[in-house]
Amino acid sequence: MPKDIYTIFSELATLKQDLFKSYFEDQEIKEFFLGEEIAYDFFFYPAIFRKYQIKPRGALYFGGHKGELLLQFILVGFTDIIIVEPVPELFEQLQVKIEQIHRLLNCYGDLINDKPISSIEAVQCAVSNENGSAEFHVTSNSYIGSLFKPNAKVFEEQEIFTDATVNKRIIVPTRTVDSIIKQSSKNFSDFNFLYLNTQGAELQALESAEKTLAHIDCIYLEKDIAPRYENLNSVEEIDRFILERNFVKEWEYLDERWGVAFSFYVKTKT
Repeated sequence: MPKDIYTIFSELATLKQDLFKSYFEDQEIKEFFLGEEIAYDFFFYPAIFRKYQIKPRGALYFGGHKGELLLQFILVGFTDIIIVEPVPELFEQLQVKIEQIHRLLNCYGDLINDKPISSIEAVQCAVSNENGSAEFHVTSNSYIGSLFKPNAKVFEEQEIFTDATVNKRIIVPTRTVDSIIKQSSKNFSDFNFLYLNTQGAELQALESAEKTLAHIDCIYLEKDIAPRYENLNSVEEIDRFILERNFVKEWEYLDERWGVAFSFYVKTKT
């Protein structure tokens, strides 16, 4: 028997309250959303996709952490999302958030008598240029954990994320981008946006995505302009790899406080 519409309204209110409570009870996430951090801004992605006429289809969200950007990607119109996070504790929190979002989307589906507007698949692994396993540095600040060893001295000199203490080293599975999609329930053509924030492993991820990149319309990535990790690839190497695959760097913001650049690349139309 279909649900009464007022029952659905009540369920929606409860689900939204629970979801946003989970976001804003985390003080660090709250500061990101309400502060100057453009990567988490609710209005940035609709604005830049509109400017470059990107029609959202599917998003590859690599560097998922706790899923801080899931709502932004859903609201901008992505119907398929694959999100990756290697750290077990963070992955557990991510799964809780995904379940909350799925319940909310299912409820909206009930409201309009349609299927949910987005699907989300989560994969517990690090993205690299080969399938296997590798050592991962779990840091006191969970945002800067990496396959690469943090350079504590460089982090100490930054204005933000100054503590790069490695609490432990764990072995995590590594997967290539192409294999992640191949082993998912989706096709390569389902995805046209690649978000990369893998704390130094961006080039390795890109190298593993040759089949994927053939279908990607735009890439947003964070790359290090300061040597925050050991054995990093240079920003020039990363840019060259992307530009050689028919992308143009359309927008970039260099943030000296973080020691990173935020870059947006769009595939040229042939």
